[in-house]
Amino acid sequence: MFLTQDELKAMTQASKRSLQEAWLKQHRIPYTKGRKGRLNVLRAYVEQAHGLKVVQVERPSEETEPNMDAFKKAPK
Repeated sequence: MFLTQDELKAMTQASKRSLQEAWLKQHRIPYTKGRKGRLNVLRAYVEQAHGLKVVQVERPSEETEPNMDAFKKAPK
């Protein structure tokens, strides 16, 4: 889901968080900061920035319910 620290270093070519953050801002790649200051970059954002299509998975609508009739016994 998130880039590893090694992947983030390789992508930004920087070890310091402040330089990594500046690079992410410059390239308009969204990120969040964790409680201890770690930069969290979603892998999907990076893939999208490099031209890979992000596949959207559709969730079933809330109206979808199981077919309970399938569990009824057939008449003899």
